[in-house]
Amino acid sequence: MEWNQQVHSIIGEYKQHKKELTAALNKVLSELEVQPFGYVTEVKSEDSPIKWTVSIGKRGERGAEFDIIYRELENEGGNYDDNGEWIKGFPEDVEEAFRKIIVKRLQQIYQFNRR
Repeated sequence: MEWNQQVHSIIGEYKQHKKELTAALNKVLSELEVQPFGYVTEVKSEDSPIKWTVSIGKRGERGAEFDIIYRELENEGGNYDDNGEWIKGFPEDVEEAFRKIIVKRLQQIYQFNRR
């Protein structure tokens, strides 16, 4: 394969992978938009590195906005080796990985002291 064909192939695969991941993220966020939840969600994406800016809130209220980067998604499928070192791995269930990341982010944003 010629180098220019390789470049074209790499870029094409990248765009397809990003499109699939963005579709999975939008599907997950749509679960929050249905009743009884009724949240308003929005996703903006950037190309390099793959990054999504996610907004979640109630209509008429300022909600939470946070970024999800591709590396976080890669880590969701990882595990620890026998030496206790983290080995990153892409998750088998991308939608579930996005759900976990979203919950973690919202917990960080909406932390409060409980007494």
